[in-house]
Amino acid sequence: MELKSPILQIIPMELRDAQQDGNLVVFAGAGVSRDEPSGLPNFRRLTEELASRAGYDLNLDDGRPLDQHLGELAKKNSNLHTWTKDIFSNPDSKPNGYHKSLPRLFSRPEDVKIVTTNYDTHLSTAARAEPLNVGRIEVFCAPALPLGRCFSGIVHIHGSAHQEADRLILTDEDFGKAYMTDGWARRFLISMFANYHVLFIGYSHEDLMLTYLARGLFPGSRRYALCTTDKGDRWRNLGVQPIDYARTEGEPAHSAALVSRQHDIIGHVIDFRNCLRYICANKEVVDEKVHRSIIEGGA
Repeated sequence: MELKSPILQIIPMELRDAQQDGNLVVFAGAGVSRDEPSGLPNFRRLTEELASRAGYDLNLDDGRPLDQHLGELAKKNSNLHTWTKDIFSNPDSKPNGYHKSLPRLFSRPEDVKIVTTNYDTHLSTAARAEPLNVGRIEVFCAPALPLGRCFSGIVHIHGSAHQEADRLILTDEDFGKAYMTDGWARRFLISMFANYHVLFIGYSHEDLMLTYLARGLFPGSRRYALCTTDKGDRWRNLGVQPIDYARTEGEPAHSAALVSRQHDIIGHVIDFRNCLRYICANKEVVDEKVHRSIIEGGA
């Protein structure tokens, strides 16, 4: 395949090979669920909303992690998990273009491997809506995770709004159990990172979740993140290889329609450009400043 676009050329060949061989895992963060018609909050906005509902004014810029703020708030109000479930179960929130694009990065239903720290169920809704995927996409929710070395489906590593509210990983105590004392999230990640190529999408370089995800990392070179050129060091410090992506002034945004054609996605050769075109088109999904399509030429 001729790579006409210099942007496409920055996607490592081993990552594209992993996609075609069924060895790719997409790790989806809050940025994926931010755009309408989803309109869901990231972790900071969620913390602000929960504090507002509880009647407290938190100083979230005091240097402490957000989950620590939530842990203290949970001691004063026991409704945080229930409110979080309600927020991410909002019937007015629907899957957006990112939710529809990500499952199409995989050529077969059995190759779908998406891990998310998001509480909403839009990824599974969108994936199961694909004609080829009906009845064939399994969904796992914390703490009942599959084996990290051999799995297929969508994994909610921090729980899902589909579960009971107390299953959601929200406060510092929750995260401590998941990644340290009980350790089931960390065990899953260690095994997953050892066996698959992983692409992070929808995380900013300062995302709280990365602090906990880093506890599941160990030396290796099969982890990647789409990010702007000035944010690469943060990812490298986490043992993740940044795919540096420079924005060109005045480039237009693209719509989800550009990745909707299945015949451009499912075939003998699966091309990253049709799927990543939308994923990289919006600045909020790839690291706050990205506002360019991954591909410059036509299909």
